Amino acid sequence: MIDVIAKNNVNCRAIHLPPNSGQSAALEAGFSKARGTLIVTLDGDGQKKEP
Repeated sequence: MIDVIAKNNVNCRAIHLPPNSGQSAALEAGFSKARGTLIVTLDGDGQKKEP
């Protein structure tokens, strides 16, 4: 899904990491590839967060 969004939107980039790379590796990869002044992160591990 993110690949389709990135393909159709020049302001969005998809970065793929090996499974189980960890949150720190994912954030570092995203920050190092960022080109703009605004970075948005998503928690995509599927865990529910209870209030």
